[in-house]
Amino acid sequence: MCIVLVLDTFVSVLSVVSGAFSFSFIPRLVIAVLHFFGEAWLLHLLGRMMGERVVFGTVYTRWHFDIFLCGLVLCEVALVGWYFGGLTKVTVDIWWGLDLGEFLALLAVAWVAWWGPLEERGWQNLV
Repeated sequence: MCIVLVLDTFVSVLSVVSGAFSFSFIPRLVIAVLHFFGEAWLLHLLGRMMGERVVFGTVYTRWHFDIFLCGLVLCEVALVGWYFGGLTKVTVDIWWGLDLGEFLALLAVAWVAWWGPLEERGWQNLV
């Protein structure tokens, strides 16, 4: 989880630095700070997840959430690589969209991780 947070912070710093000499510097800085704290809280929820969760009849365990975190690491590495590979004006918007999509996916998965385990919710017979 720390790797995801460090890489995402690096992506946010790259985003803020790339707009350092424009009028969009202050909004980018504010968004980057809010993004950092939001992502740290969501990763905290994933880290505390124990037990099993059922989503649309499918059981997800801690192992599934760890695989999701590995996917997040790959996404962040790809975003950093894409940044150093050369961004154009068109691809900057795509880059921001991918970062937002990654954050929204993390939000959805952390929301599921936030649910109590099946045993606490009294849903033993669903599985």
